[in-house]
Amino acid sequence: MKRKPKPLATRNPFVVLAIKRKAGPHRKPNKALRRAEKVNTRDVAQRQSIVASD
Repeated sequence: MKRKPKPLATRNPFVVLAIKRKAGPHRKPNKALRRAEKVNTRDVAQRQSIVASD
C-alpha cells in the first residue's frame, strides 16, 4: 500500500524573506568617508587662504 504524502505546514512568507536578508554594516562606505575628508580639507584650506589674504 502506497503512503500518502503528509500535507506541508503553512509557512510565513515574511520569515523566509527575513532569513535570506543579509545584514550589512550600518555606516558609510570608505569611499564616502574619503570624499568627505577631501572636501573638508579643501574647505579648511580655502578658509585659511582667505584669512591669510586679508
